[in-house]
Amino acid sequence: MEEEGEGEMTIRKGSMRHRDPEKFVEEVHETIELDNVKDCLVGIPGQSGLSTEQRKRLTIAVELVSNPSIIFMDEPTSGLDARAAAVVMRAVKNVVVTGRTTVCTIHQPKCIQ
Repeated sequence: MEEEGEGEMTIRKGSMRHRDPEKFVEEVHETIELDNVKDCLVGIPGQSGLSTEQRKRLTIAVELVSNPSIIFMDEPTSGLDARAAAVVMRAVKNVVVTGRTTVCTIHQPKCIQ
């Protein structure tokens, strides 16, 4: 997974202004709380690799490596249960704390009883 961030930085090199790109990718992993799975393969949904919630956070991390001043997220918790949605929203809050303007649309997860 770490290669995903470094590869994205290479693709978006024109917009990058970091002296140490590897350190920046590490900071993004920590912000999105993916540093504990950075050496894992993304895998196949439902079979192996990252969970759905981790994949959602990885998608956010891939966008963050271009260091945008504003980030738009359309329903980042879509398809997640309440626990996974809370984890994703905690990661979104961590992004906000870094000073980036963040715009989200969210829907409350359903509770089936």
